[in-house]
Amino acid sequence: MIRCACLLLLAGVARKGFAQTSSPVSSPSLCHSGEQIYLSCTVEKGAKQLALCGRGDDSRATPDNYLQYRYGTKNRIELLYPVVRSESIAKFEQHTIYQKTARTSAYEIHFRNGQFEYVVYSYQHPAGDDERDGYISDAGVRVARDGKALADIRCETSTIDQLIQFERLR
Repeated sequence: MIRCACLLLLAGVARKGFAQTSSPVSSPSLCHSGEQIYLSCTVEKGAKQLALCGRGDDSRATPDNYLQYRYGTKNRIELLYPVVRSESIAKFEQHTIYQKTARTSAYEIHFRNGQFEYVVYSYQHPAGDDERDGYISDAGVRVARDGKALADIRCETSTIDQLIQFERLR
């Protein structure tokens, strides 16, 4: 039962990404046209999608800025957090780690929904000893309940990953 509830509450995403801003949104994304896509990918063998969507002025924080986490399908959103957009930015917390010598970066967005804690993450690290080997990106969401890990769901497809842009909403 907890596993079922957890799957309905799952969130988060990202992988090696590309920028997507207020242009028309093409599949697969739960974000609407005109919204900034901060994260978007498919999970569960392509059956579901995860997305962090919002609106923000790139130059300054405004009262109209918002961020929402969405999970489900385009026809049925199973989890929308928070439901009310006003003051939604304050419900999310960002953690950024960049280690220059290891050429590694980590971006995390944390939020709590009832007893469930979510960490939407995007990590990049070198694929080998040489930069020419490229980078490996890992993204997804970790879900815990009362501090106990329940799931680590990873994105399965190419992902729009702009978690770094979250700082501009504040």
